[in-house]
Amino acid sequence: MQLCGSFFCLTPAPFGIFIIITWGLFDLLARSRYPRVGFFAIGLAIVSVYMLVSWKQVGYWKNSSTLFKRAVDVTEANFMAYNNIGKVLLTTGKAREAIKHFEKSLEINPRSSIAHFNLGLAFSGQGRLKEALESCTEAVRVYPDFAAAYNCQGKAQLHLGRPDQAALNYQQAIKIDPTYVEVYNNLGNALFRLGKHDQAIASYKQAITIDSAYAQAYKSLGKLWYHNDQVEKALPNFMQAIKINPQLAEA
Repeated sequence: MQLCGSFFCLTPAPFGIFIIITWGLFDLLARSRYPRVGFFAIGLAIVSVYMLVSWKQVGYWKNSSTLFKRAVDVTEANFMAYNNIGKVLLTTGKAREAIKHFEKSLEINPRSSIAHFNLGLAFSGQGRLKEALESCTEAVRVYPDFAAAYNCQGKAQLHLGRPDQAALNYQQAIKIDPTYVEVYNNLGNALFRLGKHDQAIASYKQAITIDSAYAQAYKSLGKLWYHNDQVEKALPNFMQAIKINPQLAEA
């Protein structure tokens, strides 16, 4: 069975048959003695049936989660639907439930790099760093140009106390996507941990060059200067970070 999540794949088969029959009737009426009356009657029938079907479909399309669950119900082995349900659950803070859906997606398609990646994010959110690293490593094994998965690897490595390996992961992500602003900030953090402060500063500044409104890089730069007892350099960066994102003042 074809896997998809579009309107046409989710529309009940009888409705599709109804459309085919309707087209045939239109063709016949075009050659009849009373085409206008016939067209009006068929038009009214189409609107009535379409309203009935649409009313039922709206129930399935209330939100992304409902839609993806509907896709699972009407298709066989829909690994992307399971992945998408997991993604919705993850973004709403339901990591445990999300993990089950990502794992189901991978049962159906073990070579889904995006499901491996999302599973890694879910594990990371639960503090299961070794499992997060394994999942993101599998994601890049399946798809070697997956910059976000290298970034995921780097974060796990850094939290596991391996800044040298984290730096390598971040550098690989940058090689794939030289404009990946978050990774420059993360690389700076790894270099900072390694005591390579000049390189860390350069990495933070590169993040700011790419996106002058990336508040986290200003905050990271401020922390580095503060750590080196250069408050006069730290303060402007902290202020700029808070100006862009006032919530950072609480962190």
